[in-house]
This record gives sequence, structure tokens and C-alpha cells, in this order.
Amino acid sequence: MAQHRLQRINEVLRRELARALLKLVPLPPGALLTVNRVRIAADLRHADVYLSLIGGEAKLEEQVLARAAEVRGELQHIIGRHIKMKFTPHLHFISDHSVEEGTRILQILDNLPPPAPDEPVPPPETAS
Repeated sequence: MAQHRLQRINEVLRRELARALLKLVPLPPGALLTVNRVRIAADLRHADVYLSLIGGEAKLEEQVLARAAEVRGELQHIIGRHIKMKFTPHLHFISDHSVEEGTRILQILDNLPPPAPDEPVPPPETAS
């Protein structure tokens, strides 16, 4: 039951932070900032916010994380106003490259040559 509650809080925080970051963190044209996930501690006092910047270079990513840290207090204030919780969590911003890594893996798989026509395709392994 408690795990389900934390998952719901994580999702509500993720949506609220995504909205607020759009307003508070300016981005150049073509760049997209996403809040991939939020993981709040069991005591609700700290939350890790995983951010992903798409369409930007490494230097811009550092600037965006720094800007998010600068507006942390304002973000926490917004959370405190819009989400009724006993504590407003202290936010910790973390760069998340999982989307880029997933895209890179898909590109590698797309570039693999297909099996030769005379080569039998092995059946998928079944988990026991």
C-alpha cells in the first residue's frame, strides 16, 4: 500500500515539476527538457528529479541543471501550493541519459544486418 502511495506522489510531482520547469528554465529553440521520473524518499522529505535535455549539447545540459538548482526554492514553493503534503520535499536534480541511451541502442539494432536467408532463425528462449 505504501509503495503505491509513493508511486502516485512521484507521478504528481513529476507532472507539476514539468509544468513549472517550462516556465522557470529558459531553453533555446529546438531544445526540450523533460522530467523523466521523480523518486521521493519514504519520509517524503527529499525527492530526486531526473531531467533529460534533448536537442542540446553537454554545456547546455550543465547550464539547465544549474538553473534548475537556482530556482529550487521557487519550485518547492509551487509544489507546496499545488500539492497538499505534510512536507514539501527538498529537490535534488539529476541528469538522466536513459532516453538517449535507448535511442542509441535502437539505432544499433536497426543497423544490424538481417540473418542470411539460408540461415535458420533460432526460436526465442523461454524463461523457466
